[in-house]
Amino acid sequence: MEGFYRDLSSLPPRPPKCLVHGDYFPGNVLCDERGLLTAVVDFSPLTLIGDPLVDLAGAYYFCRIYDFVTEADYEFLRSQITGRYGAHCWQRIDLYFTFYSFRFSDCKIPDNHTYRWCLRRLRTL
Repeated sequence: MEGFYRDLSSLPPRPPKCLVHGDYFPGNVLCDERGLLTAVVDFSPLTLIGDPLVDLAGAYYFCRIYDFVTEADYEFLRSQITGRYGAHCWQRIDLYFTFYSFRFSDCKIPDNHTYRWCLRRLRTL
C-alpha cells in the first residue's frame, strides 16, 4: 500500500478530464457486424469524471482475466495505446491497474477468477 500511495504522487495534478466508464471490458462493449463500436453499456459506481487512461488500463488489463484473449491480442492493443498516447502513458496505466487490483481484491466469493487476477498483480508488487 505504501508504494501505491507513493506512486500516486506521480500522477499529474490536473490530468485531462473526461467520462470514465470504469469497467471497460469486452462484455460492456457492443459492436456491429463489422466490428465497429456502437455502444458502451453497464455504467456503475465506477463511472466518474477523470483521466481517460483509467479506461485504457481497464481495456488492456481486464482482458488478461479471460483465457480467450491471446498474447497477439494484448500486443495489438498495447501497440495501439502506445501509438496514440506514447510509451510514457504506461506508468499511469500500470498505476491504474494496481488501483483496480486493490478495488476488486474483495471478490473471492462471487468471482474467484477475478480475485486471482488481482492477487497476481498485487504479488508482483
